[in-house]
Amino acid sequence: FFSLVDEGKGAITDNAGEEGKKYVEWAHSNGDKVWPILSNNSYIETTAEIMRDYNLRQTLIENIVSLMIEYKLDGINRDFEYMYEEDKDLFSRFIIELKPRLKEIGAILSVDVTAPDGSENWSMCYDRHTIGKVADYIVYMAYDQNGDSKEGTTAGCDWTEVNIKKFVGTQEEIDSKKVILAVPFYTRVWYT
Repeated sequence: FFSLVDEGKGAITDNAGEEGKKYVEWAHSNGDKVWPILSNNSYIETTAEIMRDYNLRQTLIENIVSLMIEYKLDGINRDFEYMYEEDKDLFSRFIIELKPRLKEIGAILSVDVTAPDGSENWSMCYDRHTIGKVADYIVYMAYDQNGDSKEGTTAGCDWTEVNIKKFVGTQEEIDSKKVILAVPFYTRVWYT
């Protein structure tokens, strides 16, 4: 539905339009809730600029709330990937600032995160413990175990289970009722 505008100072591209509004109406008429994704499109510099500036974070939050109201959404799934590790605490601050605004309008906040180990800009850029305390749900994106540059499974059962235990165990200490497991419905072709 939504994504950050590259170098947009907190502006959001609305990809939903009238068709999106019709979809939300249809979903609600069938008793379903709608939590669209807000993606950063892996714009690392744009994301860093927003996270590092209180006023830009507030602009983004206002834009999110406006879209939530306009589309009569039940929640938002915040999917920011590929961020600087040094912005980890600022990203948590953003989630802390966003949550009460969504609560005011009765909306749910879910936040996508990767496995709790790996590269600094794809994995170590999240404080899962804090996000798990603040957000209504934390979505573990259990895929791309090996990515597209290395042979191997997309999401091995053992790898997924080990990481789920990190989420709900002593490493991250997230309430298991808040964890949503996102599983891949794809594979990658690789050769040896």
